Amino acid sequence: MIYMHNLKTNFDKTFGIAKCALSDVLLEDDNFFNYRNKRKMTDIEIVTLAFTTESLGIDSENPLFSKLRNEFLTDFSRLPYLSNYNRRRKRLQDYMAWISEFMAKTISPEENQFILDYRYVRKRIETLLSQMRDQLYLKRNYAKTVDGLFARMCTKMSSVAALQFINFTHGKPINHLKHALAN
Repeated sequence: MIYMHNLKTNFDKTFGIAKCALSDVLLEDDNFFNYRNKRKMTDIEIVTLAFTTESLGIDSENPLFSKLRNEFLTDFSRLPYLSNYNRRRKRLQDYMAWISEFMAKTISPEENQFILDYRYVRKRIETLLSQMRDQLYLKRNYAKTVDGLFARMCTKMSSVAALQFINFTHGKPINHLKHALAN
């Protein structure tokens, strides 16, 4: 079942994070590349939509795009064709990783190495993987190529970082992922 509650609100929250993280590499038209023809959605909007849908646990674009075109047309009036969206999402996967890096540096700016109690770390890793498996449907990816699989996994893991970042900025425990967008 696809949950579309507050999709536009969640998109707007994620858009602010993505734009802040990638402001140094964005061109004036909110794209990362110069395109000969104007695109329906900008590159930053494609990245944001990918993050938002993965954060909400929406893992199949076919029902998503159908729902967006039928029920959210005013909010997403410049939605590209699904094949163009998937192609651009794959092309932009490196930028999604940069957003994750930005959020990690914001949460822990001084740290790039950690000395931790392995029992605590093992429990956190198991919890995080369980959340990814359950909330982000890590087992289901619908990828048809290796590049598609890589893009999907990159987006899923980056969306976890985005949810953690939202919790961090609101002073909540960072691993309470299910409630990150409930503001």
